[in-house]
Amino acid sequence: MPSISVGPRIFTSAFEEYKCVPSIVYCVPATAYPSLHSYKMTESKLVWLITGTSTGIGRFLSLAALERGDSVIATTRARSMPQLADLETRGANILQLDVTDTFDNLKEIAKKAVEIHGRVDVLVNNAGISETLNEEIAHLGLRSINVELGYFNTEVIPNATQCILSLPAGHAFADRDPGFHGYEPGDPAKGADAIVDIVRGEGFAKGREIPPTIGLGANYYRDVKMVCEATLKRLVEWESLIPNTDFTVN
Repeated sequence: MPSISVGPRIFTSAFEEYKCVPSIVYCVPATAYPSLHSYKMTESKLVWLITGTSTGIGRFLSLAALERGDSVIATTRARSMPQLADLETRGANILQLDVTDTFDNLKEIAKKAVEIHGRVDVLVNNAGISETLNEEIAHLGLRSINVELGYFNTEVIPNATQCILSLPAGHAFADRDPGFHGYEPGDPAKGADAIVDIVRGEGFAKGREIPPTIGLGANYYRDVKMVCEATLKRLVEWESLIPNTDFTVN
């Protein structure tokens, strides 16, 4: 997982003074936010602004959205701008963006983004972890959801400043290189398609209530299920103690 960053939250706030702000904000990866089940997309062709599109999930998500006929504003830092050339050839608009930039600069970039298509429907903050983002952007009329990813075959691990992994004995990757880059089971193209389905209410997501958090990847399912089962087991084992530490009511 990437380190905590306030940059994406600041960039979201940079849209505040414009009438055209994203109707929905997706964070990949992050934690839990309120459900989007009451939100209905009103545009058949959505305008996406995606950060971190030079590699990884951001890039695959840009390609997936373009393939659905949506408009994409792909962004990345200055040093990675040459890597967006093929996305531009495929029809994406490209902007230089560093989410850790000053708020004034981010406001200018937000202004440029809105001017391209007259609006931004979906803002993908492709970095950062925040448990308060939804509350921070609620006054803008925005909602957000988190997409929690398992191990996908992207450049996250080799590009990480520090990656400390502790694998239990018998884990599928326990006997491999600690980074196990190249062995990640998740297909980023399939993950990106799933996210587009969730946003557009298509495919498996059609007619479904979108929960606060969406997890993708077989290892994500396995690991979350294991944690939940262990937690329930602990609650049962300690049931005679846990609820009996409140004040006595006469």
